Amino acid sequence: MIAAVLAGGQGKRLRPLTNHVPKPLIEIAENTTILDRLLMQIKAAEIDKVYLLVGYLHEKIQQRYGNFWNGMEIEYLVEKEPLGTGGAVRNLIESLEKKEEILLMNGDIVTDISFSEIINFHKSGLTMLAVPLVSPFGILEIEGEKIKRFVEKPKLNHWINGGVYVISPDVFEYFLEVEKGDMEKLVFPKLAENNLIYAHKCENCFWKSIDSLKDLEEVKTTLSKKIKF
Repeated sequence: MIAAVLAGGQGKRLRPLTNHVPKPLIEIAENTTILDRLLMQIKAAEIDKVYLLVGYLHEKIQQRYGNFWNGMEIEYLVEKEPLGTGGAVRNLIESLEKKEEILLMNGDIVTDISFSEIINFHKSGLTMLAVPLVSPFGILEIEGEKIKRFVEKPKLNHWINGGVYVISPDVFEYFLEVEKGDMEKLVFPKLAENNLIYAHKCENCFWKSIDSLKDLEEVKTTLSKKIKF
């Protein structure tokens, strides 16, 4: 098995932080970037080769990690133009010398899940980490006309894509059909139609996609409280 990280986005919603720093290199703790943490989790899953699917400011990512980092071999697939997640994964599959399973993840997530868990759960097709949808707002519990309770950002009865996947060679053909665009729109619906996509639910894990400065501050605060990750 090899691992791959989608690390080519421009991080527009995090500007000005991302004007000169690629999103995966944003620090979430002192001297620790988002990508540092993901790579350490990959190593903990005993995977020693990682492909970084890069584009925007890729030189800075290559400068930080080189071709070997923390005992892992690092290979870069550089997009000359944005291809979307589907195009990036197609490039990855085409570059592999042999067909093998891929542990794939978005380069902007912070989670405490053990990647070994989703690997061990996986059987075939594509397995997706599923995490609970958390309301961005506090909600009101109302009886009649009276507000009885305030609940701050509760988990809702829905699941969302957690941005971590295990992909088997038996579904590579679906990615190879994509020239450019996002796998979330072009590949996943087809896999679902053919009963080839599975959910690994992680109800109580910490998970955050860093899409805004507010998300970043929340992650930093959580880490500063020394909650075990």
